[in-house]
Amino acid sequence: MHAPKKPKGKELITAEKQENRRISGIRIKVEHAIGGMKKCRIVKERFRCHKFGFEDMVILIACGLHNFRITHKMSHIT
Repeated sequence: MHAPKKPKGKELITAEKQENRRISGIRIKVEHAIGGMKKCRIVKERFRCHKFGFEDMVILIACGLHNFRITHKMSHIT
């Protein structure tokens, strides 16, 4: 996906503005998911274990934990 840039000294047409809004809506969801996944510190640090498939397993576990947090939010507790 490529968001159209505003030409120097001009404005984007309405269709281009709508496309940029659509792309930014997707981007914010992805950024929030990555941020939620990075709550697991192991994802942010450099891996020292060089076993085959270890990084993939860590990322999958972090994604699973993030999804669990989202689906089991306790919003009624402040």
